Amino acid sequence: MELWLDTIDFSLISKSVNQLDVAGITTNPSILATSSLSAKATIEKLLNIQQGRVAVQVTVNNHEAMVEQAKKIAEIDSRIIIKVPVTDDGLHAINALSKIGIQTMATAIFEANQVLLSAMAGASYAAPYLGRIPGDNFQVLKDMLDIIKIYQYPLKLIVAAIRNKEQIIRTAKLGAHAITIPASPFNEFIGNLPETIQSLNQFDKDWLASGKSLD
Repeated sequence: MELWLDTIDFSLISKSVNQLDVAGITTNPSILATSSLSAKATIEKLLNIQQGRVAVQVTVNNHEAMVEQAKKIAEIDSRIIIKVPVTDDGLHAINALSKIGIQTMATAIFEANQVLLSAMAGASYAAPYLGRIPGDNFQVLKDMLDIIKIYQYPLKLIVAAIRNKEQIIRTAKLGAHAITIPASPFNEFIGNLPETIQSLNQFDKDWLASGKSLD
């Protein structure tokens, strides 16, 4: 499963890439709006501090404007993937961009039919908002994965809007292709367990008491 980080916390990203294989960083207009840097400077810094991809979402709604904006964003770096919402205009844009070789990440997904539409339009990734899907969100997630598997679409499901460590584990158990995690649940996911620290403290105590050395 690919690990992406859904944040522009540069310190967290820099630390994480020295611990784990990070496939990339996802952003959206709300995330980029919080940066003290310009949007382009933020994107460039995200590219510079890690070796993976950076997902950047279009900020216009008309399909023709989406395509033109996507082309300009894609010119920044070959590692950029364009996020496009699954709307009538968005599907038109995804299809047009796929035909000229610009990869897209279909986003703002809440139902299985949107994943099917994303695959048919030519998206490379589809990003369901797990934590915001009403009802049995993991059943909906399973339906999405089943559709991709049955028809062998070359589409990766990247699960977004993750809220806690439990959702990360359940997503992994379902076999999602990728997951993008915000800073707070990522810190919970990677943080030290009290039981682990307790075990290490006991090891230290026993080793010091033995008077032995590995040197």
